[in-house]
Amino acid sequence: MNYTLVESESELQARLKKGACVVAAGMTDLYPSGQLSHTDRDLLDITRVASLSGIIPTDDGWRIGATTSWRAILDYPWPPGLALLAEVAGQVGAVQVQNAATVAGNLCNASPAADSVPALLALDATVELASASGTRMLPLADFITGVRRTAIRDDEYLRAICLPAVPEPAASAFVKLGLRAYLVISIAMAGGVVRVDSSGRVEDVALSLGACSPVAVRLPAIEAALRGQPVSAALIDCVTPERVQPAIQPIDDVRASAAYRADAAVQVVRDTVAQMIERLA
Repeated sequence: MNYTLVESESELQARLKKGACVVAAGMTDLYPSGQLSHTDRDLLDITRVASLSGIIPTDDGWRIGATTSWRAILDYPWPPGLALLAEVAGQVGAVQVQNAATVAGNLCNASPAADSVPALLALDATVELASASGTRMLPLADFITGVRRTAIRDDEYLRAICLPAVPEPAASAFVKLGLRAYLVISIAMAGGVVRVDSSGRVEDVALSLGACSPVAVRLPAIEAALRGQPVSAALIDCVTPERVQPAIQPIDDVRASAAYRADAAVQVVRDTVAQMIERLA
């Protein structure tokens, strides 16, 4: 394996056009997982490509560059409807990891327990994929296709994550359950975003669950039950096992049994809804 510190997107595109490589930035997942010891592909380090970093407001939302660190996400002044991103960032490893790890890396790693995915699914994120032949936009729901699998082609790299604006009044929340409060892989986690109309009713809502299926999932049955309802503590009662558990595929592993995860999934969604209600008060 050869290591190259890439300086520009044009250099990156030219290298990828010649053949498949491992594109990496913070490498906080790549090195500990041992993935590099099982490939003969060259490693392209993109941390110095300036055009791939930063959080940029756009006409209709925000654009997060691929190499933007979780620390930058944590420190950014997000509006209420996107504030869950800072909550996610604060849960991504220790401070040293937050300084190095990137949002795009978390997505491309495609772990079922990737902290960013439920939050970004709830925000209707899309990813911008680039190559020497052009760019394409893909909904995040279509980008991660399975455990450690994505729809990215060998000649492509993830350039940015794009988020639509969330009109106010709005609130968002992220709830993560692990074996301890910090520095832990999730047993179950949920992200949610809610918008309220002028009458105080739920105009729109998005809820997602992670670490309970091969890929994080949205919860359309609960979303439908919440829409049009007055904002009150009664919304929490809309979160029932019957509306959550059919959407997930929990497994037994060293962190929890499938049965425990199924019950925990309901509770983290209830807690997410409760936090959003509190923030709208």
